[in-house]
Amino acid sequence: MACAERAQQACLTAPGGFNFAGTEGLRGHNLMFCVVYSSVAKPGTTEQDVDDIVEYAEAANSRNRITGALVFDGERFCQLLEGEKDKVIDTLERIYSDTRHSDIAVIGSTPVTDRRFPGWAMLRIEREEFETVVSGLRG
Repeated sequence: MACAERAQQACLTAPGGFNFAGTEGLRGHNLMFCVVYSSVAKPGTTEQDVDDIVEYAEAANSRNRITGALVFDGERFCQLLEGEKDKVIDTLERIYSDTRHSDIAVIGSTPVTDRRFPGWAMLRIEREEFETVVSGLRG
């Protein structure tokens, strides 16, 4: 399955998954939603590697008006992304093709009206604050 199909399918089948049916014509209409996923880091991933990921994500997300947060616990990533539907799906496609992690699982996705991390193109949250990211789906 192609990365684009896997990203969209993951959002469709996630708990509380957002139904994309009938929204294809809404590209560019600021339909906002939030996605939280987890993944397993490639063995040997260092804190510097994660800092590099965050630096890249900040630049890419700023260009795409995406905000969110990333947690790394030494073995796994958990990330919350929020923004326009099409931009978040495009970002998920890139995430699915990134070889620095595997076993990507969308934990949940939901439409949103307000951002949980406004002003943060990519906030790195320390593992002790993991619940902050997960609570992003609860509103």
